[in-house]
Amino acid sequence: VRVATLSVWWRHHEWEERQERIVEALRGINADIICLQDVWAEAGKGGKNQAQAIAEALDLKFAFEGKKTINDGDGVPCITGCAVLSKWNITASSLKPLSASGYEDEGRCVLRAEIEGERGPIHAYSASLCTKLGASDARIAQVKEVCNFIKSAKSPPPKEGEKAPLPVLCGMFGGAPDSDELRMLTGRAPVPVKELVFVDAWESAGEGPGATWSTTNPFASAELLPSKRTSYVMAPPPSAGGRGHVTKAAVFANSLIPGVLPPSCHYGVVADIRY
Repeated sequence: VRVATLSVWWRHHEWEERQERIVEALRGINADIICLQDVWAEAGKGGKNQAQAIAEALDLKFAFEGKKTINDGDGVPCITGCAVLSKWNITASSLKPLSASGYEDEGRCVLRAEIEGERGPIHAYSASLCTKLGASDARIAQVKEVCNFIKSAKSPPPKEGEKAPLPVLCGMFGGAPDSDELRMLTGRAPVPVKELVFVDAWESAGEGPGATWSTTNPFASAELLPSKRTSYVMAPPPSAGGRGHVTKAAVFANSLIPGVLPPSCHYGVVADIRY
């Protein structure tokens, strides 16, 4: 299964032009499941929904949920949240708002989408964590909430010959791979939930630094911060038969064209996972 993640950067900086680039970038990777963060939907009945528009352009199913409403630059109230797009049916979805831990409430959250994959069920999680440079404490608290949310998933025991849902965690996590919050997810630090640990797809099959917040991106370079990897696709440790094994990982939405806006201030990650 090919899984991708991308922060679409809400309605910042000429979002209508950027949305065309987002669709082009996603079409180019042909992913089975796409997790999006910083997604918007105009509040009120009949308002535009970014996840729906992207899903329709790519002929995919989608789930979107958010809780916090923020006015955009034109004063339009928009819900900010996360989305999952899938080539297969999404049978259920649920949202967990994440605590701000004393920082500004940016509407960070994690969305679970339960997907009927062609070779068994998949639980795809799209998570957006605090991005503030010095807010590792907030991200640590949010990682704990994410892991407990994953643990809370209720699925009937698989029948003989059936598979339990494959959990895939994706998102814009803010921290670098060696940060405390990421080490908690990969088992290099005490895990929040016993036996719940993930494998970083880029570590398994990526080449090079894999920076998704990159000084090559004009939106990101304006912040004058160094490049780092902040967006992730994470798979469960491989099990019998290689289920969960990451065979390929790449950065996408990083093709820069002179005079054309990048899709986002973030680059995305796409990975192929055996399941």
